[in-house]
Amino acid sequence: MKRLADVALAGLFFVGGGGSACPATSSSCAREDRDAVGLLQGHVLRTGSPLPRSEGLGLDGSGWSLLSPNPDHLEWRFKGYYWKGNMSELPPPAYKGLCIFILRNPACTQSQMEAFVSDYNLKRTDFIQTLVGYLKVPLEYDELKPSYNITLKLRISAFVGPAGADAPLILKHCGGPGSSDTCAIPDSTLPAVSASMTWFGIQQRGMADAGTSGQYPSPEHPVDIVGKTFEGVCEGRWALTPQRDANKKFTLQDFTSCVCDLPEDPADAAPDPFPDPTDEGKVQSWFAFAASRDRACYSAEYWKLTNGPHEYNFLDFVGTPLLAMDLDRFRAAVGHKKLHINGFSYGTAVGAAYMASFPEGSGRVVLNGNVHPGPGVDDYYRSVADACRQGMTKLVTICQRQAGFLPEETLARCQVPHPDPVAFFEEVVRRIQSNATRGSGSMYSARTWSGKPFTLTPEMLYHYLARLASGQAQLAHMWVNTLETIVALGGSNGTAIEEASVSIFDVACRYQGPNGKGQSVTVRAWYDYGYCWPVMFNTIETNDNCITSRAVRAMDYVNRFTVTGAMDTYRRFARNFKPVEVYMANAKAGFGLQTWPGDA
Repeated sequence: MKRLADVALAGLFFVGGGGSACPATSSSCAREDRDAVGLLQGHVLRTGSPLPRSEGLGLDGSGWSLLSPNPDHLEWRFKGYYWKGNMSELPPPAYKGLCIFILRNPACTQSQMEAFVSDYNLKRTDFIQTLVGYLKVPLEYDELKPSYNITLKLRISAFVGPAGADAPLILKHCGGPGSSDTCAIPDSTLPAVSASMTWFGIQQRGMADAGTSGQYPSPEHPVDIVGKTFEGVCEGRWALTPQRDANKKFTLQDFTSCVCDLPEDPADAAPDPFPDPTDEGKVQSWFAFAASRDRACYSAEYWKLTNGPHEYNFLDFVGTPLLAMDLDRFRAAVGHKKLHINGFSYGTAVGAAYMASFPEGSGRVVLNGNVHPGPGVDDYYRSVADACRQGMTKLVTICQRQAGFLPEETLARCQVPHPDPVAFFEEVVRRIQSNATRGSGSMYSARTWSGKPFTLTPEMLYHYLARLASGQAQLAHMWVNTLETIVALGGSNGTAIEEASVSIFDVACRYQGPNGKGQSVTVRAWYDYGYCWPVMFNTIETNDNCITSRAVRAMDYVNRFTVTGAMDTYRRFARNFKPVEVYMANAKAGFGLQTWPGDA
C-alpha cells in the first residue's frame, strides 16, 4: 500500500508555517487566507470574480452529476437547505426554527424552506442547497484482492452555492486527522469561493463527528456516520461521571472498561496523566503504557472485517493515500473532471496525496499550514518539536508585536515583565516546579470539591499550551489569553495565580463531549475526581490523538520502534529541545505512534 511518505510534493503551493491553520492574529490570518484563495481562483479575492468556467466546470461526459450521481458509488439520503443570509435582518422568532447551521438548527426540507420564505419574507437565494449521503468505497482499491469486495460507507456533504449544482467542486478539509464532512459547511470568510464553487466535505475512514448522531442534518432526516469509529469501539463502556468520593483515589479503570483505553492487562496501573519530559522513567512508562494499550486495541474484535475465509483489520486501511482514492471515487461518481482543495493543517497532507495520486483530477489546491510530509514517524516527531519552538517564540512576543491592535487593558495584562520573554517563561516553569514539591503549601493550586488541593505542574502547563496547535489557534484572542495566563503565573498576586492555575486545569483536565449514551457532558475532572482522566483516553478525541487518528499517521509514515527504540529517539530530542518542546512531541507524535502495532 502506498504511503504518504512516497508522495512527491514538488510543485505544491503552501500557505502558512505548519501546525495549525494560520495560527496568527486575525488581521494577518485573514490576509493570508485572502491571498491563498485569490490564487485558488486565479485572482485576488477582493475582485469577487468567479473561477473561470474553463478551469473548473467541465463534466467528464459520463452522464453523472452532483444531483444525479452514479448510484453504485454515491447515494444522497437528504436533499434540503441551510440558510446563509444576514442574521442581523432576521426577526427574533425566526432564530429558533430557521435552518441556520452555526446555531445548530436542523436543515430545512423544500417545504420548510418555502414556508420560511413566505413567513419571514426571506430570499430564496439565501438558502444553500444541502446534500448529505453516503459514498460507497472498497476496503482496498485492488480488484484482484478479496478486500476489494468489502464495502465501507463514508458520509459526504455538499453545499450548492449560487453558481448551481454543476459549479466546480472544492473540498474543505479542516485537519486532524478527524475533520468530518460538516467541516465544509460554508461560512462568511470566503464569499467569492462560495459564490462560484460548491463546497463539499468527507468523513474520513474511522472518524466520528461528535454530537451529530441522530441530529444531522435534522432529527427528522438523520444521516448518521456508519461503520467503525474511534467512538464506536468503546460505546457503552465509558463511565465518565462516577459517583464522587472524597476518600477514594481514582484511577483510569474507574472511568472506562474499554479494551482500547486500558493496557493489555487491565489490572496494570496507568502512568501519571502528565509525564515529566525531563524524567526518563516517567517517559518510558508512558511509551510502555501506550504500546500495551494499542496492542490490546488493535487486536479487538471490533476492528475485524471478513470476506469469506479472509480476515482484515480495519485499522490497516485508514491512511491518507486511501482517503485520496476515496475522494477520486467521489469525483468520478458525480462526473467531474477535477476537484479543487482547500486543506488546513493535516488537510494539506490530504491535498498533497490527492495531487500526487491523481494529477489529472487535481484543480487548484491551497495547502494552509502544511504538515511534515515524512518519510518516518521520527521525522514527524521532530517536526512537532520544531513547530512548538516556533509557536513558543510567537507566544511570548505576541503582545509586543500587536501593540498597535490590542486594547490598552489587554496589553497591560499580557506584556511580559522581563526583557527576555523566553527567560521569563523558563522562570515561571521553575517556580511551578519548585512549588509543586510543597504539596498543600503550593501557591499554584486550587481546591477540589472535597477541599483537597490540586496542584499545578509544568507538564499541565505544557498540555495547556497544546491547544495552540489546534484549529482554534486561528483565533488571536487564544494566543493573547494564553500569554495573559503565563504572565499571571509569573506575578506575585496570589488570587491571580490561583485563577490562572484554574484556567489551566479547566483546559488540561476537563472533558466536554459525548458520553457514549447519546448525551453530552461536561466534566471538570480535576475538581470532581482529582484525576485528569481525559488525557488518558484512547477513544475520546483529546488533542487529535485518538486511536484512529494515530492509525492514519501510522499508515502514512514509515518506521516502527520497540519501547527501547522509542526511548532512543526521545533521548536524542531531550538533548536538543526544551522540555515543553519534548512534551509536545511526545504527546502529539511520540506515545503510541512510534510503537504502533499495525501492519506496515
